[in-house]
Amino acid sequence: MIIPITLKSPSGEGSKLPSQLADLGNGDFVLIELQGSLEVHVEDPKDSLFVGTLEIDPKTNKPSLIIGPHYLEGKFVSLSTPLAIMEKKSSSSEQMSGMDVDDEESRKEAGVEWQISAIVKKKVVFNKRPMPLLIKPASKIGKK
Repeated sequence: MIIPITLKSPSGEGSKLPSQLADLGNGDFVLIELQGSLEVHVEDPKDSLFVGTLEIDPKTNKPSLIIGPHYLEGKFVSLSTPLAIMEKKSSSSEQMSGMDVDDEESRKEAGVEWQISAIVKKKVVFNKRPMPLLIKPASKIGKK
């Protein structure tokens, strides 16, 4: 299984889920844990940036991540406590008009609701140093 990973720019509209989550396609979401940091340079802040490819070997169920010329091997780890990914939504004005709301603070709270977007029960941990990928350049021999 090959899963492309993209980072959503802070000001851009993109996936509803944070960039640290990967959707495995069967309704399961996993948290991606990397050691260190990724340095990315975005030309257009409205676009998402392709970071790498997460592959899961169907035989061994081992995840691997390719980021540019780097290869990382990981493992699935169950979270001791599942995480809920929640999304803040504003209630419509029609719902609020039927409510008897007295003070300003209650009015603000009444206009907001939280919905659970996903439940995360596992994470993929990449705790080893990346291995370099050697990519053979295209041969120019015989070309004019």
